[in-house]
Amino acid sequence: MDLFHYIRLLRKWIWLLALVGFVVGSYAYITTISAPPIYNAKATISVGNFLDVQNPTTQDIYTGIALADTYAQILRTPNLHRAVIDELSLNINEATLNSLVSTEIIENTSLLDILVTYVDPIQAADIANELARQLILQSPTNLTEEQRLQITSLNERITAQSTDLQSLRDQLSEVEDDLRDTTLTDDRRTSLQNERTTLVNQINEANANIATYTNTLANIQQRTNSIEIVQEALVPTSPIGRNVIGRVITLVIAALVVTFSIILALDFFRDTFENSEDVSRTLNLPVLGVISRFKKAKAAYRERLITELPQLSQIPEEYRMLRTNLLYALQDKRTVVISSSLPEEGKTVSAANLALSIAQAGLRVVLVDADLRRPRLHEAFELSNDFGLTNLLSNQPVETDRVVVQQNGGGRGKTRVPTMEDWRQVAQPTPHENLTVISSGFIPLNPTEILGSIMIRRWTEAILNSGADFVIFDTPPVLVASDAAVLASRLGVPVMLLVNASKTRKGSVIEAVQRFNAVDVNVAGVLLNRADPKLQTYYGYSYTYYYRNN
Repeated sequence: MDLFHYIRLLRKWIWLLALVGFVVGSYAYITTISAPPIYNAKATISVGNFLDVQNPTTQDIYTGIALADTYAQILRTPNLHRAVIDELSLNINEATLNSLVSTEIIENTSLLDILVTYVDPIQAADIANELARQLILQSPTNLTEEQRLQITSLNERITAQSTDLQSLRDQLSEVEDDLRDTTLTDDRRTSLQNERTTLVNQINEANANIATYTNTLANIQQRTNSIEIVQEALVPTSPIGRNVIGRVITLVIAALVVTFSIILALDFFRDTFENSEDVSRTLNLPVLGVISRFKKAKAAYRERLITELPQLSQIPEEYRMLRTNLLYALQDKRTVVISSSLPEEGKTVSAANLALSIAQAGLRVVLVDADLRRPRLHEAFELSNDFGLTNLLSNQPVETDRVVVQQNGGGRGKTRVPTMEDWRQVAQPTPHENLTVISSGFIPLNPTEILGSIMIRRWTEAILNSGADFVIFDTPPVLVASDAAVLASRLGVPVMLLVNASKTRKGSVIEAVQRFNAVDVNVAGVLLNRADPKLQTYYGYSYTYYYRNN
C-alpha cells in the first residue's frame, strides 16, 4: 500500500473515526469528572545496607539496586496483600488491592516508593505503611530475637567501655600533669610512672574490647538485602489532580488507532474493487473510466441519464472521459459490446449514458439492447419494446409499405420480405440528437443462438454501412449467460467490462475475463461503476474540488 491508499481509506472512513472519537471522548470526559476524588499516599523503603557502611563497595550498591526491583515484585504478591487485608480488616480482595498499589524505584538508588491510590486518604496511608511493614516481616533477612538481644547487649557493653575509657584517659591526663612537676621526689616520680603504665595498659585493653564488640555488632548487622522504612506514608491532605484533557486525548487516540487498525485489516482482506489501481493491478487491463455513484441510487433509469444532470457536474464529465478513452482503445473499431460479470451492476444506465456522451460529440450512435433476457434500455428512453432486435434476427420484420413484384401469380402489393434496410423499421429515434435505439423486441426462447447467428453480423454491417458511426450492444452478464461472449465472438469486436465498485468480487471479474478470453474476445478495458470519489486517485479528487469551487 502506498501513502495515497491510506489517505483514500482515511477519507472513506473519516465519518466512522469521527464518530468513534466523539463517543470515546465523551465517555472519557463524563467518567473522569463524575469519579470520586482520589488520594495518593507514599511510603519509601531502603533495600540493602550500603548506606550504613562508611566505604561501600560498588558491588554493594549494585546489589541493593537490583534487589529493589525484586522487592517491587514481591509487593504485588497475593500472600502479602492477604496479610495487609487481614491486618487492616479491609473489605476488599487481593485483586482489588493489587489494582490500588504501584511501585516506583528512584533512579540509580535502592530506594523503593510504595504508592497507594484510594478514595479514603487515611486508609491509603495505612495501606502503604502496612505494605512496607509486611514486606519487612516477610523478608528472609530479618533479625532473630536472639540476634536482637545480642545487639542490645553489645551496644550496652560498647557504651560502658566507652565510659570507662574516658575515665582512664582523664586519670592518665592527671598523672601526666603530676609528672611534669620538677619538685617531685624520686620515690614519688617512680610511683607516678608505674601508675601511668597501668593506665595505658587499661586504655589499650578498653580500646581492644570496644573494637571487638563493634566488629561483632557489625557482623550481626551486615545484611546485604536488609529492608528499612526510610519515610512512612503521611495522610494526604488533597486529592490528586484530574487530568481530564490528558485522559480524554489518550483514550481518543487509542480508540482511533484501534479503529483504523481494524479498517486496515478489513481492507487487506477485502475482495472487491474500490479504485482504478485495484482493477489495473488485479486484471492487468486498462481502466477506461471511473463513474461515481449516483446520489439517488434507486432513481428511475431516465433520472440517471446524463442529459438529466447538470452538464458541469462530475458524472457527465466522467462519461466524457470514458468516451475519449474508449474511442482511443477501439482505434478503428466502430462497435463495442458492453457486459458485466453479474447482474445489478448498472450496465444499462452506463450503456445509455455512454451512447449519449458519444452522440453529444457529433457521432451518430445506434444503441442496441442485446439483453434478450431482461431488457431495460427501452425503459431508460421511455420507448416501446413491441419490436426490435429479435424481429431482425428471427426474420420477422415489422409491417412495411414497401411495394414489390410478386413472383408467384404476378401483380404488385405489400410483402413482409426483409431487406438490408429493414433495421430502420425497428430503430426508434430519441429526443437526443445523433442517438437511435433498437430495443430488444420480443423475448425469444433461444437468445444465445439468435445472438450467435450470422444474421447479427449482417445487420450490424448494414447499420454501419447506412451511415451510423458507432454501434453499442448492451448484453447480459457473462457469468449468467454466454450471450455477450457469443455476440462479441461472432462480430469480432471487443468488450468493455463493467465492474461495480466495492461490490463485485474480484474472483467473479477474473472469471468473466477468462470466459471472454476462452472465445478469443478482446476485453478492451474496464469501466469501474458506482465508485466512491474519495477512494479514487488524483483526478477524482481534483475534479470534485474544481467543480465544487466554481
